Parts: sequence; C-alpha cells; structure tokens
Amino acid sequence: YDSQLNPMFNTEIITTSPPTSQLGTTKWMGDHFLVFSGDETQSDLVVSTYNEDWSQADPFQQTILSAEFDEWNWASTGAEWIPEYGLWAIAYTNMFAEGGDMDGRARIALFDEDYNLIAIRFAQKQDSATFRPHLLWHENYLILSYDAGPVIIERWHIEPI
Repeated sequence: YDSQLNPMFNTEIITTSPPTSQLGTTKWMGDHFLVFSGDETQSDLVVSTYNEDWSQADPFQQTILSAEFDEWNWASTGAEWIPEYGLWAIAYTNMFAEGGDMDGRARIALFDEDYNLIAIRFAQKQDSATFRPHLLWHENYLILSYDAGPVIIERWHIEPI
C-alpha cells in the first residue's frame, strides 16, 4: 500500500492450516512465522510455526500454557520477543470455566526462549472484564494496552534477576 493506503499490487490471501484458533497474533522470527493463539479447542495457549510460504513447519505446534481449571478462549493478541533478556512476553485473555463471553481477564506470561513458563501476571485492572491486550517493548519497558471500558495503558519495567 502507498501512504494513502491504496493497493500498489494484488494482495494474496493466505488461509492457514488447522489447528489454529480464530484469535491470535503473528510474529516473524528469523525464517518462520510464529502464531500465538489458543489451540483448536481453545483449551490451551499454543505457538504454531509456519514456514515463509505458510506451510506448517516441523515441529508445527507446541502447547506453552495448559488450562488448569477448564478455562477457555486463549485469545493471544500481543506477543513481544525481548532480546536483551531472551524472553517472550505473551499477552492473552482467557475466560473462567464458569463464566461467559464477557468475563475475560487480560494476563501477561513470560517465557524463556524455549517457552518454559517463568511468570504470569494479571493486568492491573481486574474489577471488571479486560480484553484484547497488546504489547510493545520499548527501552526496558513492556507497554501493555487493553480495553476495560476505557482503554488502559500500563508500563511494566522488566529487570533481569
């Protein structure tokens, strides 16, 4: 697209192969696309790896966070690689098993480069539903934005231990 958002050439539409949930975020890392999302049944948080032509890489999918209490809808809308610390920050929303569509809670999970879980933290505003968490890594700060009625922005400082 040009600066006026006019198409400059035909856009190819790619349909990814299952299992991939409808809600996720995609990052380009080196020579692969990584899709962070819920699994096919929305039970677990997974990373799916695609080659540059969107064919499945081998290995294709890895569960990085399993549901413990039948929670569902692992909508990962934010993912940031933090190269200074060799960490993945994954922002996601999930729903309690006994809740409904409007009971989501935004969370951040930190993983090492092999997707070993280091920590999980809730977004600060938890007195109501929180949705669509997004991340930006900037100068040792992880910026988290999400909607909870108004749009909320939090700035998290990360230091190595």
